[in-house]
Order: sequence, then C-alpha cells, then structure tokens
Amino acid sequence: KYKAIVIGDSNAGKSTLIQRITTGKFVEDIPETVGTEFFSKRFDNRVINLWDTLGQEKFVSKTLVAQFYRKTDIAIIVVNLNDQSSYQNVTFWKNELEKYSQKQAFVLVGTKHDLTQEVTNEAMSEMANALGIQFFKVSSKTGHGIDDLVKHLETMKIESTQEESVVKKNTQQQQKGCC
Repeated sequence: KYKAIVIGDSNAGKSTLIQRITTGKFVEDIPETVGTEFFSKRFDNRVINLWDTLGQEKFVSKTLVAQFYRKTDIAIIVVNLNDQSSYQNVTFWKNELEKYSQKQAFVLVGTKHDLTQEVTNEAMSEMANALGIQFFKVSSKTGHGIDDLVKHLETMKIESTQEESVVKKNTQQQQKGCC
C-alpha cells in the first residue's frame, strides 16, 4: 500500500477529485473536510490510499501536520484552475511537504477544467516544468483527464518511504546483536 496525500488550498476540489478517482462518480455536494480521511484505490499491482486534507494546514499545529505528511509516497498538489491564488500557492504546498518527507513523487493536478479558467494551460505547464513534475488538467464533474491521471498513478515509479523505514528498522535490529 502506498500513501498519497492530496494537498492544495481550500475549495480546490480535492475531495471531489478523490471521490472521482476512487468511485468513478462525481459527487456534487461534498461537505468541507474538517479532519483527515483516506480512501483506497486498488490497481492490479498496487493499492494507493488517497488522504484528503483540510487545505488549511497553515493554521493547524505543526505537530499534526508533521504526523500527517510523514511517510508520504505520492503528493498530489491540486490547483483550482478558476482561482489564481490557488495557483500561486503551489510552491508553498510543495515546500511544506518537503519539510517533513523527502522521498515522495509529486503530481500537479489542475481541477475544474469544465469551468472558466483563470489559470492558463501555459502557466500550469511552466509551473510543472519548473518543479520537475507531471501536470494533469481534469474535471471531476465531466471526467475529463481523470483516466489519464489514474493511469499515471497506477504506473508511476514510487520510491516507497514505508518500505525504506522497514528496511532501516530491520537493519538496526540486526546491528544491535546480542549481549
């Protein structure tokens, strides 16, 4: 199992995106996320637990944020394509996660493609190139781009932080020895 956190500003479409990925359906009125929840997506060769976030981590205790971000394998940074400030915070979200976890793979996802866009495709592509990550433009409502994103999640190379920590723990136990 791999841990994927879905991060981005409030109202970026994180919860709706997760529902579309895990159930294949669009849910119109999802209540605002007040804690953390995860939903699983099963593939032939892996299971990814998609963790939904508040979108307001900057207002939450650093201890809670650190616990939540630790051992993340995939970080999906979500940008509402209809909100310029959501786009301007991409670097904040990437840097915030990198404070607590260094091994994760990043994916940049522009949501609400079905609505009028304030953020251009060129701007999103430039951001993705500057950060060295893959970019997907999706609509959870219409399903546009969802299959490509899901296929990418299924096939992307993931350097698991969880496997690494198990290997480290076993190595440390072997080195301690006896007496």
